Amino acid sequence: MDSNNSTSSNLMSERDGNRKLALLVAIHLTEKPTMVDLVAATKIPKRTIHSMMSQLKETDVVITRVGGRRHGHYRIADPGVYNMQAVQAVIKRQYPGVYMQIATYAAEQSMPAKVAGQMGNSYFSRTPMKASNSN
Repeated sequence: MDSNNSTSSNLMSERDGNRKLALLVAIHLTEKPTMVDLVAATKIPKRTIHSMMSQLKETDVVITRVGGRRHGHYRIADPGVYNMQAVQAVIKRQYPGVYMQIATYAAEQSMPAKVAGQMGNSYFSRTPMKASNSN
């Protein structure tokens, strides 16, 4: 019975570790990720993400919040013991579906910013507004 508990415990530990790696990849790939973004990209509950961030501190990973609580975002200030390119490669190789989910979400999130930047040079931004007659 102890060997079954040990095996179960090892599998849970491995799963938890892989989810932490997926979280790091999501923060790394997503431009200015908020908590909502991290939950959507990883499908990990908010409470679990908070817990994982605390656990990652134990491995010297520094995840900082940039900006306020309402409009801020997360970034990896120091990856600690992790090499982010290696972490990304591990998730991509061992969990391609998870990696594609995160990468697709990150790409979709960066699209509006790029489109908005391009719209600044569009015809509409140079067209003066017509004065309205409110009589």
